[in-house]
Amino acid sequence: MTEIDVSSLRTQKDIKVYTRKILEKIGICTNIKNSFPTYYIFFTKFLFPRHPEYPHKFHKMLNLGIRYNKVFKKQKEVYIINKDNTTDSVSVMKKCISGKKSDNLTIAMRNSITPQIIVYKNQFEKLQCTLCENSDNIQVDHHKPQFIELKNTFLDQYCGEIPTSFDDNNFNSKIFSQSENDDNFKNSWINFHKNNAILRLLCRTCNLTRKKAKI
Repeated sequence: MTEIDVSSLRTQKDIKVYTRKILEKIGICTNIKNSFPTYYIFFTKFLFPRHPEYPHKFHKMLNLGIRYNKVFKKQKEVYIINKDNTTDSVSVMKKCISGKKSDNLTIAMRNSITPQIIVYKNQFEKLQCTLCENSDNIQVDHHKPQFIELKNTFLDQYCGEIPTSFDDNNFNSKIFSQSENDDNFKNSWINFHKNNAILRLLCRTCNLTRKKAKI
């Protein structure tokens, strides 16, 4: 069993391109450790230590596999096979590349108000950008206040305990757990957002290029 020479992987782009090639070569697999031992070493010795939750996320790891994502059926994902036979997906193309820790609270807060976003978008017979009148790639934008302003105002005035641990949804994204404390926080936030958010439709270009709030 030999290790891969990673000395040429000097940038995040290098690592991402090389990792994608490995995923394509392995394909769907339930036993990377034995079927592709060299790549197993690459994952465990080089890639995973870059993950923001290393080593905690990997402390029960027994093996690795690659499977199709439950929601995006054509998209492959690497998953950890733990000693207790549980599995846990790991973001090798994002978190293991950038090494940046996700703001799970913000992600969960965004996911919790998704039903409001859907209801808002569905009320329009024609989806069109408010600024340029384009009809392609229309997104729902928080106009005034912006999402980060809503979030921070809510956190400043919330008197209860703020969640610090989260569950995963089918998209491997963070959501609030079903504890009493998290339910209180989530419901308070959902109501606050409903009463204070002013939404609008923007095309992807206008949404990405507009001036962002900094708080």
